[in-house]
Amino acid sequence: MNSRSVPYQFQQFNQLLQLFLSDVAEHFPAKLFERPIHLAQKLQPGSGDLSVDDAAIELGLALLNRQATTNAIAAFQQAVNLQPRSAAARVYLALGYLRAQRGHEAANELRTAKELDAGQANEFVTKALHMPPSPGNLDMIIAQSTGQ
Repeated sequence: MNSRSVPYQFQQFNQLLQLFLSDVAEHFPAKLFERPIHLAQKLQPGSGDLSVDDAAIELGLALLNRQATTNAIAAFQQAVNLQPRSAAARVYLALGYLRAQRGHEAANELRTAKELDAGQANEFVTKALHMPPSPGNLDMIIAQSTGQ
């Protein structure tokens, strides 16, 4: 269970929304990437509502797919701050780093996600990047991100 108070979480979410809204005028008409990154699956199974950290991930994806990479990384980092043991938050932060050509930081986040839950991390990478299913996808992306 998250030890953060609900008002604190809403304050953090409000800051993310303000970040998004301040950037939307500049980036909304931007050409979307050829292959946008998608939310791999509902992050909190059995919940009808998004948690604050899930909302931060969705906001990050919206920003990332509008080429607002710096702000997307900030949103993903907020999700990691809210749920540091979330493999999903770490994977999406890594994908943001990859878009920003920050391969070593991406590899570090992917390794942490793998330590937290290797199967889930591999599944998120596979689905988010539209890869054919393979248990080695995560390791392949880690190797590619560091140029190995």
